[in-house]
Amino acid sequence: MVKYASIPQLRYGGSSRLTDGVSRYDTSKAPPGAMPISSAPENGAFYAVEANGQHHLAIRHRGTIQRLKEFKDFRGGASQYRMDGMIANTPWWVPVQRAK
Repeated sequence: MVKYASIPQLRYGGSSRLTDGVSRYDTSKAPPGAMPISSAPENGAFYAVEANGQHHLAIRHRGTIQRLKEFKDFRGGASQYRMDGMIANTPWWVPVQRAK
């Protein structure tokens, strides 16, 4: 039986939900050294880790996490990284290890 109320009954999460969303995911899939996406750097690249364990090179841009993809110049062979779409399901991030 369906019951109707005189006021809308919308619920956008409870008080136990974390602001970065990590509590909704299995933390055993997080790689070692992973941190919540809310602490990702504002400037510079990092690896965004999805809830299923896949990772992508990414940056923050206008409040979203954007995937970086390598594009090669067909003439000279030089490569550059460009934004290639938003990544929506990213609870963790891992810093990029610089070559020494």
